[in-house]
Amino acid sequence: MLCSKIIEEIEKAYGRAYGMEGDNIGLLTGRATKEVTHIYVAVDAVEETIQRAKEAGADMLLTHHPIIYGSLRQITDQTALGRNLLYLIENGIPCYALHTNYDVITMAGKASDRLGLVGREVLLPTCEEAGKQMGIGQVGELPEEMLLKDLAAVVKKAFQAEGIRTFGRPEKKIRKVAICPGSGRSTLESALKKGADVLITGDIGHHDGLDAMEQGMAVMDAGHYGIEQIFLQDLTEELRRMFPDITVTAEERHSPFFVS
Repeated sequence: MLCSKIIEEIEKAYGRAYGMEGDNIGLLTGRATKEVTHIYVAVDAVEETIQRAKEAGADMLLTHHPIIYGSLRQITDQTALGRNLLYLIENGIPCYALHTNYDVITMAGKASDRLGLVGREVLLPTCEEAGKQMGIGQVGELPEEMLLKDLAAVVKKAFQAEGIRTFGRPEKKIRKVAICPGSGRSTLESALKKGADVLITGDIGHHDGLDAMEQGMAVMDAGHYGIEQIFLQDLTEELRRMFPDITVTAEERHSPFFVS
């Protein structure tokens, strides 16, 4: 199938209009006229991932995070990004990114599913469709109240996280949960306003965590990759349904860091 046709079908399900302003969604390298037989799915387009996609025989790479952020003035072998872009181009592997449009349409719901949250609403609204708010993250309630320390264990298991950094008293009782996969610093205020007992996200700084605690909300930092890795299984399964005649391979889950 032509790369352009694959993109057309993907964007029917994950419209680019749902993405955040300034986000670099879409085909970022390669030819739309490329004939594709094998898609490789990954969170990040780093050197090892790109090489693994090539070794697997993939002729299209589909990632969550865009390989190109911001301005790009040159593509040479003098930088890591330049080498990665050259490798993709020279090996004829188109690279496509599904980022905040995927977050809005799918990511938060899948994360909430793993915790069994009920009575859900959008954490940070970004758009509206047919009178329904859509956006980043979700807020919902646990099936039953539990202690913060016990919820940390549940989160670690649910997302196979390397570790959880938790700001809050271990014995704090938790019922209402806000969750924002990826970097959720921008959702702290929304979580507080919606009365969440805890916000589960990634990339939380020391002072952000302390400030949330002072206002009565705990924060769990499962890492940026820790929750977003659910993209691998979910999108791979979706692509296999959409394109039964194309091979779809998910990169094996591996965090970019380890906890010692």
